[in-house]
Amino acid sequence: MSKQSRLGAIYTSNSLLRVAATASSSTALIGYYIAQLAGAGEGFDSELIGRLNATFNGFALLAAIPGGVLIDRNSPRLVLVIGALLGAIATQLFGISNGNVTFFYASRALEGIGSSLALPAILAYLTDITEKEPETRGRVMSYFEVTLFGGIAIGTLIAGFLWEQVGTTSFGMMAIIYVIAAVVFWFGARGATTQTTVRSSSSLASLREAFSDDALRRLAIPWLIFNTIVGMLLAHATFQLTFQTNGAVDGQWLVSRFSPTELSVITFFFAIFYSLGMLIFGRLVGRINRLTIMRNSFLGLILLAILTVGVNSSADWSTLVRGILIVGVVIGIVFQGGFPPAALAYLADAAGSSKGRGTSMGIYTFLLSLGAVAGAILGGYLAKTWAFNGLLFGTLILAFFGWLALRFVPELKRSDESTF
Repeated sequence: MSKQSRLGAIYTSNSLLRVAATASSSTALIGYYIAQLAGAGEGFDSELIGRLNATFNGFALLAAIPGGVLIDRNSPRLVLVIGALLGAIATQLFGISNGNVTFFYASRALEGIGSSLALPAILAYLTDITEKEPETRGRVMSYFEVTLFGGIAIGTLIAGFLWEQVGTTSFGMMAIIYVIAAVVFWFGARGATTQTTVRSSSSLASLREAFSDDALRRLAIPWLIFNTIVGMLLAHATFQLTFQTNGAVDGQWLVSRFSPTELSVITFFFAIFYSLGMLIFGRLVGRINRLTIMRNSFLGLILLAILTVGVNSSADWSTLVRGILIVGVVIGIVFQGGFPPAALAYLADAAGSSKGRGTSMGIYTFLLSLGAVAGAILGGYLAKTWAFNGLLFGTLILAFFGWLALRFVPELKRSDESTF
């Protein structure tokens, strides 16, 4: 198979995995199912959803690094298929649970493990497939992020429709999508020469290799900070901005301002501009230094936070001034989108010659999950004290420290890059 065909299979699998995982999550099918059971007097409530989320994230954290080691000892193809099949089993467990809480917890634990196997496997494979053409990594990683984001959007859109039409049968349909993703990746990725499996002679060797790399260690802090910011905003922005969830706050124009439908439209346009940033900077990664793009992404986050505070304070301002601020926010979103492809390209460069390549991807998957958890916890305190401005102040401070941390990440200069 050609490289383009293999990449197409990877991107398709990635989208399918995100569709199934998003649609079956606690904000979609699982949430609908538990709400239905609660309405029927089963005694379930939002605390159960919180505990199930904690179970998912906890097992995802525990499995991330061992999953990376497993990639080094076997192959990205095998590990991704195992992860996808675990996701299928986990999703189907909810469909046949008949309200059994033990099945709920088992499902979320298995899906957390499956998620932590699949993501680093895809990243390790993308690193392998760009081994001889590192200048294409930024573009490859940007398409990976776009297909991931697209899968999330589709999963969100179809979940409500499926639940209304077929109820718990939806879980079985998502399990089938997981299986299709595994089949597409297994057969679509055939014929690629992957280096990961021949580089590591032992699990300990791959761990030592990953932890001893100075570039990988130093990238960990800005990577964790960026994902903490994303986790914080994803976990709490909806609650702050929708009028169905909490009351208006004096001096904060955006709080409780939007209906769920209006916020869905805003989220859609955010996704469009964020994806645009990933595509633009993904194509520039081979021309501009990776670290430069990452620093500019944190500056974009700082700009976004400051200008959104302005929009949130604009109750008595003119429409023209507010419109100018919103244009600036959009620019910040576009620059923010440059971080994922640049960081993943840098990670692939740093891990590319490592015996612990899969382990490195596992560690960074662990940090991604840890950032989501840390952001949700931190955002809870900030939003409780200062509402939406609290999230924005947190974003501003964290983005500054992320930008500062990148000053200590070493350059990995390539001949295809400019240093401006």
